[in-house]
Amino acid sequence: NDDKNHRTEMELVTSDRPGLLAFLGALFLEHQILVHAAKIATIGERAEDMFWITHVSREPIAPAALNNLRDQLMVALDG
Repeated sequence: NDDKNHRTEMELVTSDRPGLLAFLGALFLEHQILVHAAKIATIGERAEDMFWITHVSREPIAPAALNNLRDQLMVALDG
């Protein structure tokens, strides 16, 4: 969490695939996450994306919610 800017920095490094950003958008919506900025990079078949996010309350993502999000991402992207 970036306490100075009241947001969470999330880095995602994974194999690129069709619909990856759409999947992330749906997951963010499900978790009530706002994306304030993003840096999207695809290098060959590898996606290296950075997101600056908050909960809809405009607070950084709580640690428990962040762990849940990470776990869901890992299951979905490894599958």
